[in-house]
Amino acid sequence: MKAKNLYRVMAALGALLVLSGCEMWAAKTADETGEAVQQFTKDGRPLINLSIGYGSGTAGQSRALFEDLAKSFNFIEVIFKDSGDNYYAKSVRRPNTLKIAIPAGDYDGGTGNGDAIMLVGLYNNGAPILLATGKINPSDTDISAADTQITFILHSLTFDDLNDTNQVDFAASTESVELREINAGSYAGLKYFNVSTGTGGTISMDVTISGDASTEHLVEVSPAVLHIQPWNLPDLSIIGLNPLTGPTIASDFSTAGAIVFTVTAGYAEGATGLAAVSFDVPVKGFEDGSDNPNAVTWHIQTGLSNADLDAGGESPGGAILLELGTTGLTTYSVDSGGL
Repeated sequence: MKAKNLYRVMAALGALLVLSGCEMWAAKTADETGEAVQQFTKDGRPLINLSIGYGSGTAGQSRALFEDLAKSFNFIEVIFKDSGDNYYAKSVRRPNTLKIAIPAGDYDGGTGNGDAIMLVGLYNNGAPILLATGKINPSDTDISAADTQITFILHSLTFDDLNDTNQVDFAASTESVELREINAGSYAGLKYFNVSTGTGGTISMDVTISGDASTEHLVEVSPAVLHIQPWNLPDLSIIGLNPLTGPTIASDFSTAGAIVFTVTAGYAEGATGLAAVSFDVPVKGFEDGSDNPNAVTWHIQTGLSNADLDAGGESPGGAILLELGTTGLTTYSVDSGGL
């Protein structure tokens, strides 16, 4: 069983796969004469002009990974926070080069030092969907005028594809939940969750999206948008109904490398229905507001297309299918285990 790497979704759109831990480099810029252009902050600290690009960096064997990665996204952002909590943010769509000037200093995130984060994603329907985050390679964090390049290590965000339940948990739900698999019709092989509704109560679904330590720098900038819609299966003659009431979603970014989204909703005794659940969470890197005014608003989603069901594997869909009570779908499915 395996979790869906959001990069893998790109394979369905003709892109190549990417493993987590890829690198991107940042090199110093120069003027027409080839001499480095030196600038300073208002308090006299030298500014280092960096040009963010795509290439092999310091690791000669990384080029294949870079080339694959470059085909899997079309938008990047870098944000540096210096030791005085001043922010320097720039973003660009591929294949343009991103240039940024930052003060010299150590950006390892330690006490009294600066920090930095890179965000990578796909511009889709007018907004960037976040696919990966990363921090500077620990050996490159101390940036001075003598540096020629630095390296960011990127880690992709992952979301469960319903082949297992490692990242979707119903422990706090009132009644039992069963993972099932459709075995007929056009959705054959798709897994979904059946929720028992014998006495009525509450469904509570924890969805964990994992990455690396840089995810703790993500800040939710406006309330997450939760979508719950009836889902029809016409070739099985099943009409979807949404019996869930008072749905809410809460986000927890407090644990490095693991973002937890909790979806809760009520249902009546004996309720039946078939509904698809998805969400969209607007985030920025580091603090929001006037302290970081140039930061881009990214979107964390359960898939590249929340309007389609998550069919596992390389499916771009992000909607999780829930069956409440016993519907006609039970006739066309089997217990898939895992809960």
